[in-house]
Amino acid sequence: MWDLFSIDRYLPHSICLAENSSLLATMAGSDAVIAFSYFSIPLGIMYFVKERQDLEFKWVANLFILFILWCGITHVTDLVTLWIPIYELEALVSVLTAVMIWVVIPKALALPSPETHRRANESLRREVEERREAEQNLRLARDDLEQRVADRTAELIQLNHQLTEEIRM
Repeated sequence: MWDLFSIDRYLPHSICLAENSSLLATMAGSDAVIAFSYFSIPLGIMYFVKERQDLEFKWVANLFILFILWCGITHVTDLVTLWIPIYELEALVSVLTAVMIWVVIPKALALPSPETHRRANESLRREVEERREAEQNLRLARDDLEQRVADRTAELIQLNHQLTEEIRM
């Protein structure tokens, strides 16, 4: 079974396609064009992210850019293996691509939705309003107490003067 996957059993793609040079050129050309596309698309995304100041999760765009660049690398490895039999590298890049997808998807799904943000903002707005109302009520109660203390102090001062007058008499 191990011999089935041994690198020695497989020849580079170029040998398999050598009898048909136009097919080799087509495969090499298509991989090169696709790789170039994968490397140029992130420029457009970076421009879009830079121009859109209202994006909430710019880091998601950065992850997407990295993923697209990595996909371009898979096509470069395909291109290289046409001439150099480094199938291990090609397999490693493909496996890493699949792993990257499955690592990022749960994180992307865990992002809060705009509706979740709207509800959280609404809840915070209500809490702020309740706090302001409580602060206003406390200010009114404090002012009322200060007035009552001032009134009572004035009464006590007046009573003190009356008692002092009565004692002197």
